[in-house]
Amino acid sequence: MDKLVFNKEAHKYFLNDIPIPGYSEIIETCGLCDLSNVRADILEASRKFGSALHRTIELWNKDDLAIDILDPNLKPYLNGWIKFCADYKFKATESERQVYSKLYWYAGTLDNVGLIHNAKTLVDVKSGLILPSVRLQTAAYRNAYNEMNPKGKIKRRLCVKLVPDGYKVEEYKDENDFANFAACVRVYSFKKQYNLIKGV
Repeated sequence: MDKLVFNKEAHKYFLNDIPIPGYSEIIETCGLCDLSNVRADILEASRKFGSALHRTIELWNKDDLAIDILDPNLKPYLNGWIKFCADYKFKATESERQVYSKLYWYAGTLDNVGLIHNAKTLVDVKSGLILPSVRLQTAAYRNAYNEMNPKGKIKRRLCVKLVPDGYKVEEYKDENDFANFAACVRVYSFKKQYNLIKGV
């Protein structure tokens, strides 16, 4: 059985002890998520808040969240998630699931999978700007998940932007999204082969 490991400190994935690029590494290498103009302290604060929010949602999905001691800055965003789940009758069956594709050779961690109107749906959560590359992100995660679970495939892709006590939803239906991500994988592989990736 394959073993996927994520080194949190290095932010690197390993499949069967072999380095495998993560979604973010691929998309950043291709210039589709350039945050170089954002101050480092702002990026770090955003990263920490996003990680804390995702952990909060994961625990809430599992009915294991101690709301009474929850950071008050997170609670309004959790309320937005709770409202989304109620309005869409969504219950996550999987949260923070690590996935990989051996065919295209990449890995990542998707946010949530569950049913909406009897269709297995991937729900990505954001608390900040929704970049165009999110459509590629959801397509990449769906493809990897479906490769690993051919009998229980994800059908729909949603991105939920949480705002205090509310949410906004985008659904992605363009099947070209994965083809565009696959092109990014090819560019990443080329740049890796010829040592064109900065910092590597």
